[in-house]
Amino acid sequence: AVSALKKMGRDAIERAVSLLLPLLDDPEARVSSEVMQTLGDDESDALLAALLRRLDRGFDLDVARELSRFGPRAGRAIPAMERTLEQIEPSMRMDLAPIIDKIQPGNQAALSTVLAGLRSKDWRLSRSAAFVLGRLGGPPEVRRTALWEAAMIQGPNRPTEVCCQALG
Repeated sequence: AVSALKKMGRDAIERAVSLLLPLLDDPEARVSSEVMQTLGDDESDALLAALLRRLDRGFDLDVARELSRFGPRAGRAIPAMERTLEQIEPSMRMDLAPIIDKIQPGNQAALSTVLAGLRSKDWRLSRSAAFVLGRLGGPPEVRRTALWEAAMIQGPNRPTEVCCQALG
């Protein structure tokens, strides 16, 4: 049904929003993902509430990404996302930190997570963290200082050029 609505166009989707929102609660991840894609740029309060309910049932990175489109309006999701930061593997933390920052710019948990990633001995994770830090909100001086400190902590073998590239 969702695929058929996509083919029918935006007007059909807008008329069907009230029917689509309950599908966000479908236990099949593929179904809820397709509904999120179909609703696309819809930023209604109804969609926001449905996404928040979905996140309450358990963390889902796709739902978190969708919530980030709402910016500060999705602030109620921040505590659950911060708890998730502590529980997921480090590489996924680098995906979640900018989402949190988009909803709540300057979020301390997101920044701390990225800084911890910079200190990682795994060069892939520290490189990813450098690029994430370059995209986080906040004053450029703070980002530069944090990157410089992280590079200095790691010593001369630290890929500081990656940190500099991340700042643009």
